[in-house]
Amino acid sequence: MKKPIVVIAIIVLLGIVGVLLFSGKSNVPSNVIQATQPPGSSVAPVVSSTGTAKTIKVRAFQFGFDPSTITVNQGDVVTIELTSSDVAHGISIPGVGFDLKVDAGQTSSGTFTASQKGTFPFRCNTVCGSGHRDMVGTLIVN
Repeated sequence: MKKPIVVIAIIVLLGIVGVLLFSGKSNVPSNVIQATQPPGSSVAPVVSSTGTAKTIKVRAFQFGFDPSTITVNQGDVVTIELTSSDVAHGISIPGVGFDLKVDAGQTSSGTFTASQKGTFPFRCNTVCGSGHRDMVGTLIVN
């Protein structure tokens, strides 16, 4: 007698779980708006109206950066064009989440937004020789 009751209980529980899983109900809280985009459309990036687009050309060499100090304003959209003529180098600015690498004789570029004021150290993120640790600089965001 216990066996049929257990089987019926399991069937009922599976039915409830199935209804909940396949009912098409979203788990998004009612105060969250879901955005949809029509097929074939594209969304343009939003750039702060207070910032300016700035391109900074930085030359990496054994064992330094030129310039070694970069100054921008808060809100600026900064593109760094990194070149190297001797060996592979890179630039890492952890305070703004920026990393870029470049091969010898090449140019690489990357972009970030200077969203926070402050002074941020940067360094070479590619081991490039005995003076690698000396490859440092400073980003100043006013």
